Amino acid sequence: MLSSLGAMKAMLLAAGVGERMLPLTRLLPKPAIPVLGRPMAVQILSRMALDGISTAVVNLHHQPEKMKALLCELDLAEFPHSCPHGRPVAREISYTDIERMFKRT
Repeated sequence: MLSSLGAMKAMLLAAGVGERMLPLTRLLPKPAIPVLGRPMAVQILSRMALDGISTAVVNLHHQPEKMKALLCELDLAEFPHSCPHGRPVAREISYTDIERMFKRT
C-alpha cells in the first residue's frame, strides 16, 4: 500500500467536458456519472483514501456547480464511511477508530 510513504496529496482531474460520454454528460459532468451505483468521483476519492491520500483537490470546469454540489453532499454525509446516498464506501478503519465509533474507549 502507498500509505507507508507518509502524508500524501492528490488531484482528481474533473474538468473535462466528457464528449465521448455524450449524451450523458449533457446532464451531469463525467465524474458525477454513477458507475455501479456511485458517482465515479466518489469511487476515485474513496480509493485515494484507502491508498493513504490525506488531502485531495478537484479541478473543475464543465458544470462546476453540479460537481461542487456532489462534493458538498459527500462532505456533509452523516457517516463518513458511506456516500450521501447511503451506499457503503470502501474504507480502511483502524481498531482504535472502531472502538471510538462504538464508544468503547
